[in-house]
Amino acid sequence: MNEVAMTFICPAAEHDITKYSMQKRYAVRETPALYSAATVPFIDAIPEKQCSWVKNCVVDRTKEQDKLLYEDDGCMMFPDTKWDLKDLETLHTLAIFKDPSVRSVGAGSAR
Repeated sequence: MNEVAMTFICPAAEHDITKYSMQKRYAVRETPALYSAATVPFIDAIPEKQCSWVKNCVVDRTKEQDKLLYEDDGCMMFPDTKWDLKDLETLHTLAIFKDPSVRSVGAGSAR
């Protein structure tokens, strides 16, 4: 089976171009110190506007409710945009904590 998957973003912002450009990959063992020094400042620097979709899904429930795969008291799970919604072999999901103070899995494990 020959298939081609494409993503078109128009207009594309600089962060969209960066996201889909070839990038070097690194494996990092994150320690609590590294989490505090690098991850937290990175998360804090993300503009609120870029995270509004999370509020729309979790708090306001105005978006993506038809795609909700799982929900419990702590989180909601949605299909990631990488998944074609058909082939379970390529399933990608995105779990979002309902508690807005938990902004990453590292924050959840630090509690």
